[in-house]
Amino acid sequence: MNTEVAKDLIELVNSMNDFVKSKSVKYGNTSFDYVPLDDLLARVKLNNKWACMQPLSNENGVPCVETILTHESGEQVRSGQLNLLISGIKMQDFGSVITYTKRYQLGALLGISTETDNDANFDSEVKDLKVTIATLTKLIEVLSDDDKAKVMKFYKITKLGDVTEKDALAMLAKRGIK
Repeated sequence: MNTEVAKDLIELVNSMNDFVKSKSVKYGNTSFDYVPLDDLLARVKLNNKWACMQPLSNENGVPCVETILTHESGEQVRSGQLNLLISGIKMQDFGSVITYTKRYQLGALLGISTETDNDANFDSEVKDLKVTIATLTKLIEVLSDDDKAKVMKFYKITKLGDVTEKDALAMLAKRGIK
């Protein structure tokens, strides 16, 4: 990365320090405030030296998204691809997964927190929440189709995404995965 591009990237990142977490969501027993994706994208556009693209693609049959910041010089800063977990979710929820992933990816690429950090405050409540996308991804990777069917039958669920975070982590731990 040349010096001009680096300076412009620093300017962009430094312009991202005053977001208002203007939206709220309730998830299980927790709720949190977050910065909407539209607000993040609008701020990148205001800079005029950067464009943000977040294309969806397909890697070996798995949908994924990547965040790419393109500088006016043509140089790019890329997040790398992140798999989207759509197994076991309704198609109506697919858009939410895409938006959530794009928001997190762009925030991570720009070094900003897009939501209120309250994980420690709700640690005792997490055990009853549905599995997170990250944990579900690991679980899908390590379970055979037969094992997935057994898990759903044992927990009396219709899709793997309905298992609790606590139970999913326990299954991974039994397989030596953290």
